[in-house]
Amino acid sequence: MVKKLIKSTALIFVLSLAGCSSMEALVSVPANQGTSVVSDYDLSLYQRSIHTFDPLPLNQKVAAELLEKRVNNVVILLDRGLSVSEVRDVPVSLFQVEMVRRFIATSPVEDFSFLLVSNDRPESFENSRVEWLSDREELMTNLTNFSLKPSRAVVPLHLALESIYQRIDEAAGPTAILVFTDWDQIDMEVQNAISRLAQYSEFSQGDSIMAEPAEWKRSGITQPSCVHFIGMTNYLSRSKGSIQGCGISKAADAISQPSDMASFAEQVLYRGPRDSDGDGVFDFEDSCPDTPEGRIVNFAGCLKFSDAGELE
Repeated sequence: MVKKLIKSTALIFVLSLAGCSSMEALVSVPANQGTSVVSDYDLSLYQRSIHTFDPLPLNQKVAAELLEKRVNNVVILLDRGLSVSEVRDVPVSLFQVEMVRRFIATSPVEDFSFLLVSNDRPESFENSRVEWLSDREELMTNLTNFSLKPSRAVVPLHLALESIYQRIDEAAGPTAILVFTDWDQIDMEVQNAISRLAQYSEFSQGDSIMAEPAEWKRSGITQPSCVHFIGMTNYLSRSKGSIQGCGISKAADAISQPSDMASFAEQVLYRGPRDSDGDGVFDFEDSCPDTPEGRIVNFAGCLKFSDAGELE
């Protein structure tokens, strides 16, 4: 009797479950037929040659944010006295040319005057017939004409810098000097040469501290000029030269990619967005560009109070 009761209870429980399940709406899910395919990871971006470079030109940002120029002229100096012969299995001289090409491709060349020089071609910075250029195609052509190997004895870097100072003396406005070298090339003589540039920028004449004091005179350098270093075989963006003056030092690897090169070029060439009326609101965001000096403005650059008397 007990067994029959248990069987009846179990049967009722099963039927009740079956009844509940038949009342629920079933979700129709198609069976997985195994058609999913895992493709190989795209490694092409990491396998691209160092010569492949898609520049991010600054022209659009300059126009959109009305960037204010820091310099008028740019001197690019290739130091051909490096002890290392290859970088990433290519000649170091070719790597130098490639990094310069990326800087030129990124920069608004037409807004500046460029001078390409190297210390194995002293005539390039001593000969006044070598012109300042503002045309991208001409710059690229001149760049490809630089020999990949020094054709003669290399002039020491500090002497090359001194000669360049004579060339920028003829240029109008401040100049950025980009030196493509290595950190071990920046010795005390180079640092002294950078310090002299700071003096030339501030004073038109003076005396050099030597065994026999000699006078130096400069007529055109009246604006601050900066020396920037790009380390060809270095991995850390720090050099002894960066402690002198207003220049920046960057390892070539740190600025080899488009966004990094654009950021570096912007730092070298521009101060930032222009603020003509000095109210703290950049011109490209300023709805009232002629705010009187000393007045309080809102976020749009317009007067917060219609009359100064209201502040009282």
